[in-house]
Order: sequence, then C-alpha cells, then structure tokens
Amino acid sequence: DTPPSERARMAKKPPHILVTTPESFYLLLTSASGRAMLSSVRSLVVDEIHALLGDKRGSHLALSIERLQHLINAQCGERARDQGGRTLQRIGLSATQKPLDLVANYLVGNTMGSATESATESTSKSAAKLVAKAAAESAEESAAEKARWPKADCAIVDSGFRRELDIRIEVPKSPLSALMSNDVWDELYGRLVELIESHETTLVFVNTRRLSERLALALAERLGDDVVCSHHGSMSKDHRHNAE
Repeated sequence: DTPPSERARMAKKPPHILVTTPESFYLLLTSASGRAMLSSVRSLVVDEIHALLGDKRGSHLALSIERLQHLINAQCGERARDQGGRTLQRIGLSATQKPLDLVANYLVGNTMGSATESATESTSKSAAKLVAKAAAESAEESAAEKARWPKADCAIVDSGFRRELDIRIEVPKSPLSALMSNDVWDELYGRLVELIESHETTLVFVNTRRLSERLALALAERLGDDVVCSHHGSMSKDHRHNAE
C-alpha cells in the first residue's frame, strides 16, 4: 500500500520506525539506498516470530538479520569495529511459541550466545527445524537438546498467561438444510444482535468475503450503518483503515 513517492522519500529521509516484511527487508538490503537507510538501525522487532520458524522463510529472515548486523558493523567507526561493532538489539514477540530457549537461539544468532562448538557450527536453518520439531512433539526439552542448544545470551521475558474463555456452540432452533432458509438467517441475525448489544466490541468471523459483506449489511440494517462494517483484503486501503 506504500506509493512509490513515499518510498523515494523514505530513502532520502529514513523514518524513525519502519514496518516491513521479511521479503521487503531482503530487497532493501540489496539496494544501495536501502542499505544506507538501514545502516543506522538500532533495534529490530520480529512480531509473531512463531510464524517464521521451521520453514525457508524463517531461514531467509535469519540470513537477512545477520546481513543487517554486518552492515551496521561496516558503518561503525574504526574504534567501534575494534570493539566488535555495535550490536543490533533483536526483539522477538510471540504469544504461542515454545520452547523459548530455542526461539531465542534462532533470533540472536549462533555467534551471539554462549553456545558450544556444535551449536556454533549449526545453521539457522537447522535451528528452525529443531524449533518446529520440539514445538510439535513436546514443550519439554530433552537433555540432549539442552546440551545442543544452551541458553541464549539474551533476556527471555516469559509473561504468558491463560485467558479465561467462555466458549459455546449454539445451533439455530429452525431446521437446518443444505441451503439456509430465511428463517434460519433471521434467527442468526437476531442472536448476533443480542450478543453485539451486550458487549462493547464484537468481531464476527466468516468463511468468505461475500458472506462478510452480506452479514455486515444485514446487521447494519438492525443496528445502524455507523455501528457495523465489513473488512477483508479486497477492500480499499481507506475502507480498511476506517473499519479498523
């Protein structure tokens, strides 16, 4: 959604905060203007880091992060280079990732931790595979894994908690069929109106974009146009921003 004129302006005057994707991050590192913009970066935040582990996309991002660190070191003064350069602060965020020690090793890189020789020689790709395997099999690390992946030289903040959930499965009283009748739709709309009016904010998830617009129209007729809106990827940027 970023127009070319704004991209050109960012190259001349780097923003204080840059929100991007791993793919766009890689492209920035391949251009002279992009490297100049990124050379002064001090902190890097990887949001939803669990979505990047265990596949090629995560391995590609790990390589880009190391390239960024190399770029920062190259831009440092001679004195800073003698002291090992300026270390990029790396922050990984996730609400669902385990085990955290393996995720931390993936994020900070092998050369930044107090790793053993075998861990130092391992690549980010093997780390991502190990994370995916450990998360799928068990949250408990085996003794062998602990020896292979010692605690990363970084701070791990585990502030996880389990939110109290109220989950219910409700079925319309009207008979169900392959095609929903108007009676079933009216009953569904009525129940949604009850739930919406009894809460401050309500998100309704549906399977298709068409159903999203149909449901938003029906609820708007009952609650008001200024209360309900539809949101999906085919809508314009302005409409999505207004909905959000």
